[in-house]
Order: sequence, then C-alpha cells, then structure tokens
Amino acid sequence: ALLCVFARRSKEGKGPLDAPKKFVTDEAWGRMYLKELRLCVQDEEDLNELTRGSLKKGMDGDMFSMQLSRLQKDLRKFLGSRALPYLIDNGSSRPGKFQITLPPDSIHFAPLPAAEKRIRATG
Repeated sequence: ALLCVFARRSKEGKGPLDAPKKFVTDEAWGRMYLKELRLCVQDEEDLNELTRGSLKKGMDGDMFSMQLSRLQKDLRKFLGSRALPYLIDNGSSRPGKFQITLPPDSIHFAPLPAAEKRIRATG
C-alpha cells in the first residue's frame, strides 16, 4: 500500500511528500495509506482491525518509518539488485521529501486476483 501511495502520486504527476512527523498523527497520510490498503484487499473486513482503527485516526512518523523500512527490506529481498528503481527515495536531505523514482509511464495498476489480495491484507 505504501508503494502504491508513491506510485500513484508519480503517475498523477504529483511531487514528493513529507513524511508524517514523529508523535503527531497526520490524518491526510492515514487516508492516503488506508485508501491504497483497501484497494489491496477484497473486503475491508480482511484488514487487521488494529490497522484499520489506527489508520482512521491517521499515520504518525513511527508508523510511516516502520512501513517504509518493511517495504524497502522486502523490495531488496525479493528483487535483489533490480530493486533500486522501486525503492522510495528520500531526496537525501532532512527532512526528507519522499517519492518513487520510477518514470510515471512505467507505472501501471491492475486489480489483484482475490487470493493475492487476501495474502497481502495481513500487513
């Protein structure tokens, strides 16, 4: 879902995003992430109740960092040396401006088959 947030922004020609601040719940981030997460599951009831409840309040910097770290780790694990274009770039500055560096014309969205949706809903 986090990868989709950045991919969709790139596809729509939108710029990089600031990460949510630590210890501050960012409702806009929560909505963006939850929207993409819902697209990854067949039924919202498939989402972990704790995840659903916390995202309705928003996303804070700790949750963002945890999800980003998990995403980057998984991309490196499954794609190896081919992961670089899919990794979320922070602009090498503080505070970071996060974005995906894939060219927008190389990003395509398609529905997930039902079985894959259920598997991906656990996170």
